[in-house]
Amino acid sequence: MNPYNLRMKETNMTVFKGKDWIRKTKVQLQDLTAKVKLTRINKEIPSRVYQWLRLNRIAIAKGAGAFAILMGISAGGNQYIISNTYSVYHVLVEGKEIGIVSDPKVVAKAIEDQHKQVQSENPDVHMVLDDTDIQFKKEKVFKGLFNDEAAVQSLKPLLTAHVVGVELVIDDKVVAILKDEEEANQVLEEFKDIYSGVKKKESKVTVLSASAEPVNSPEIRELKSIEFTQDVDIEPITNIKPEDIADPDTVLSTLQSMGELPQKYTVQEGDCVSCIAQKFGISLQDLYDMNSWIVDDMIRIGDEVIVKGFEPTLAVRTLEQLTDEEEIQYDTIYEQDPELRTGKSRTISSGKNGLKRVTYELTSINGVLMTEVLLNEVVLVEPVAAKVAKGTLRLLGEGTGKFSWPVSGAKLTSSFGKRWGTQHKGIDLASSNRTIMASDNGKVIFAGTKNGYGKTVILDHKNGYQTLYAHLSKITVSKGDVLEKGDKLGVMGNTGHSTGIHLHFEITVNGKVQNPIKYLKR
Repeated sequence: MNPYNLRMKETNMTVFKGKDWIRKTKVQLQDLTAKVKLTRINKEIPSRVYQWLRLNRIAIAKGAGAFAILMGISAGGNQYIISNTYSVYHVLVEGKEIGIVSDPKVVAKAIEDQHKQVQSENPDVHMVLDDTDIQFKKEKVFKGLFNDEAAVQSLKPLLTAHVVGVELVIDDKVVAILKDEEEANQVLEEFKDIYSGVKKKESKVTVLSASAEPVNSPEIRELKSIEFTQDVDIEPITNIKPEDIADPDTVLSTLQSMGELPQKYTVQEGDCVSCIAQKFGISLQDLYDMNSWIVDDMIRIGDEVIVKGFEPTLAVRTLEQLTDEEEIQYDTIYEQDPELRTGKSRTISSGKNGLKRVTYELTSINGVLMTEVLLNEVVLVEPVAAKVAKGTLRLLGEGTGKFSWPVSGAKLTSSFGKRWGTQHKGIDLASSNRTIMASDNGKVIFAGTKNGYGKTVILDHKNGYQTLYAHLSKITVSKGDVLEKGDKLGVMGNTGHSTGIHLHFEITVNGKVQNPIKYLKR
């Protein structure tokens, strides 16, 4: 569709001066025929008629000849005028005449050529000619003059152009300007494809050694729906610069890099703050910044810790149905064996995992699984339980391997690890309750003063574990005493190299220091 207002106004301006000559000739002919007007002839005297005709034969002949000439000239002149009279078109731009052309198609072609030229000069964007009011005045002229080339040359400078594109708008915010709607839609579809997943693929589920043999299972993953979580619009924009148009690959990369959702991790048994930071490859400070609720490294099983915290510019929600085969973990049946030491066990019969076919409905945002709903479950192979004998023979002072907090209402004041440029071998605990208790069954192998530790008690739990209790104000046990878990062994104090009343607590396994938090939160 032509963007110009091409309007036609016809004006009859046909000009030919030969008409005056014809008119004059006609008058002369009328005068001549008047001269040969016949006098009244007496019908009764025919000889007078013959005599009159004879006397006026020359005049009659001249009149007839003049009439014939007049008719011939008139016919020839009309034909000449018609064949040499044609239409020309005055071209007016914004009301001002810029030239005369033979046909409006000349102007239409000039407009088309101009658009092609500016488009070829800017191949990476869409160019549109500015709207201009162009009119034509039609005139019929005898041997009329026109100059198509001159009119076109005058028109070209008046045909200006500008760049058009589209805005990609997400939640009322413009995030990019692209070439056209097709390119914008392509970026959006490619973004969806990143997180849409594979509709169906083959995977190999290898059953653990407890199973009879590996099982090859087809995993069927069906995409039910995919949609953006935000409002996404594509809106036209005009009068922009070519450099405003963004590269679609760059836009896609930008959307993808800003599309990470906050990721949460649920604290498991044995976890600690530094352990979680290390597991997800982030610094302790970043972990604290994202989880301001963590105070003194105190976390509990079931707590949710944010381990990645970016808000998405664009998010894709996918709903998938996954059908797969999963192992059914076998149970273990324990039987007591009074001849076997406490903490020891032996296998009576091995267990065997079962197999089931499960169907889940998975909801993900930008590839991060948000919810998993079990739709169906069919048992294919029943599991076989294992039988294990557990020793109940208990030696005095032997630990269970499970440790309790050595002080009630403990508050962690210093963590395990690097501190002030040195290795802190344990943790520091403070509490309004100053009673210090044995963390597990054990035998006192040291009760006295140690360099830097002040008044200290060390328990050997006879299973590779030892615990140390330092900075005590008072020791209530002696070397060689056998303690049960929870027995009092001293009072919290500030002896040794200490900056306040607290308990310094260590756990070692076969002589190697461990992070006590890993054992206290089991």
